[in-house]
Amino acid sequence: MKLISLLFLFILTSCLLSQPNKLPENMVYKRDMAIEVNGHVGEGTLVVPEAKSYSFLVESREQLDIFSMTSCNREWVKEKAWNVTIRQRKFMGWSRKIVSPRKIEFTYVPQGLEKEGVCPVWLEGYNKATKRKSRAFIDFRRAHEDLPATIYCNGEEVTAKGVGICETKVGLVQGIKFNQEMIVAPDERCEFSKSRGDYFEIPLKKDECLYLFRTTSKPYKDFRLTTIGYDKIQIRE
Repeated sequence: MKLISLLFLFILTSCLLSQPNKLPENMVYKRDMAIEVNGHVGEGTLVVPEAKSYSFLVESREQLDIFSMTSCNREWVKEKAWNVTIRQRKFMGWSRKIVSPRKIEFTYVPQGLEKEGVCPVWLEGYNKATKRKSRAFIDFRRAHEDLPATIYCNGEEVTAKGVGICETKVGLVQGIKFNQEMIVAPDERCEFSKSRGDYFEIPLKKDECLYLFRTTSKPYKDFRLTTIGYDKIQIRE
């Protein structure tokens, strides 16, 4: 019980330090930005190996009138953020280069608190005309986070090491399987009935929940799982 209490304290502190303010009473839509970070690609969510710097290429589902990147320590906001040139083909092979209003590329170099402990990144693109947003969530796997697990998320079976993300509709039950016994410490809002075992079923709560799984014997190893429950999929034009 002492170990579980310590793990809970770690998780609670991490959540308080790393997550931006949430509005749980609002409708939560599925994250749908297309993202490429250091050659790793994803849609809406992505886990990337830790590095000194990260090259981002982001394609929003909305025009990037306002773009923001938020970490545990800073928020970067840019208006009319698009900066990627694409070639637009015309009739009879003629083409021209234009700037895509939905794409942005930039380099992110963690500084200060961003290099200490758990510090994911949240991306958001906002269209002034439609009032709609496109979002993404990126987590970073540190070198020592290598404990394997199998995640059963939204009908798919995914093998992960150290860090995982599962996003699907609120209320659906997801699973995670380890090759040894583990204990789990969620924050209070995200608790579920089971605290020990090698297989866990997790009913998805609304928005983000962070779970820390730890081996029961030395040398202790951890696995971080972020679940994201959404209400609806945003309809795009």
